[in-house]
Amino acid sequence: MMITSVLVYIKNRLTFVLAARSTRLAGVLITVLSLSANCFAGSTDSSPPLVAHSSVPAVQIRTLVASALADVAQIRAQIHDGKTDHLWHNLTQLHTLIALIKAARPTGEIDALMVFYQQHLAFEDNKQVLADIMPLYHALDALPPSEQSKMAHQQLNTVRSALQNGKRADALEALDNMQRTLSIDGVDFPLQAAEEKLYTIMNYYDDKQAMPKGPTLLGLETDLLQMLNAL
Repeated sequence: MMITSVLVYIKNRLTFVLAARSTRLAGVLITVLSLSANCFAGSTDSSPPLVAHSSVPAVQIRTLVASALADVAQIRAQIHDGKTDHLWHNLTQLHTLIALIKAARPTGEIDALMVFYQQHLAFEDNKQVLADIMPLYHALDALPPSEQSKMAHQQLNTVRSALQNGKRADALEALDNMQRTLSIDGVDFPLQAAEEKLYTIMNYYDDKQAMPKGPTLLGLETDLLQMLNAL
């Protein structure tokens, strides 16, 4: 299967490219890609299941979340001990892991495409955005049948109709509604909260302020644990 070959190739490239920069992060990514390749190789269906608690994405996300938790613990220890020489490296590594967690979610592709369309609606004309909307339909079609995916299809039809009639605000509202419809209980909210706390911490560092030792980092850890327990 072609997708298996691609995943194996990427895994082999990551072994060389990432190992020199971050051994543990490289190990995590290679493990995740190995799990993906093995699961796809064992599947007879060209479209792997993408439900919220499907075994393939759940294993990937749990691996990444656990690694992010380890990074948070390391950052807290560094701040506590006053050893912050490598703090920015660890913060950016944590940022990478959270981005990978977002992408590994069953609706990761859909969310990324919705951001793409929301941004394009800020400067493209409606006809151009309308002409580019089919990938979002394809991403929705990849989801297993459910009430959520059915409602999301209806909302995407509303987006298309609004664009056809020049109602940009209605199209943006329908995209927002789609995002809420497809949110995954116990995963999306703590993930967003964790990302916001990480940005706060990185801004402290960037502005050369005293790094927060308590609530923000502890809250970030709590968010990730909540997500891990929901998977």
